[in-house]
Amino acid sequence: MIGYLAKMRHYEGLRETPGPVHNSTIMGWIKRLGFSWLGGGDETPWCGTGLAGCMVESGFEPPKDAFRAASYLKWGTPTTTLSEGTVVVLKRPGGHHVTVAVAVSPGGSHFCGLGANQGNSIKESWFSTEHIVGMRNPVGHALPACPVRKIGASSSMS
Repeated sequence: MIGYLAKMRHYEGLRETPGPVHNSTIMGWIKRLGFSWLGGGDETPWCGTGLAGCMVESGFEPPKDAFRAASYLKWGTPTTTLSEGTVVVLKRPGGHHVTVAVAVSPGGSHFCGLGANQGNSIKESWFSTEHIVGMRNPVGHALPACPVRKIGASSSMS
């Protein structure tokens, strides 16, 4: 398993802390990555920041503006195949979201992504492949094929 995905698994279940007290791990990523100027604490959109934190902790360099999900469209190398560990950028109302592919549905119409700020936490969520705007793999690393799972099925690793 690619390092940043292993780190995401390590942090799976990490949640925002509502109110004036913020999650120290999320705030640590924001500070270490130089994004303190964003403001908003752990309630600021943090999907890109969470992935960047996991990348740095596992020896990968995230995009310069990793707080922006769309910045991952310039990271790594483009791919047209969902592999376990592929970084996927999705279109959503108001902008973009970034997540890491961990499984695909039997027909390939959906994929499961492990990502930050999914329901205000790091968790697996299913997405339609119709919302994908780009997919990237790390340079110099071969990724295994995504396992096939029924939509909604949890990973055996969670």
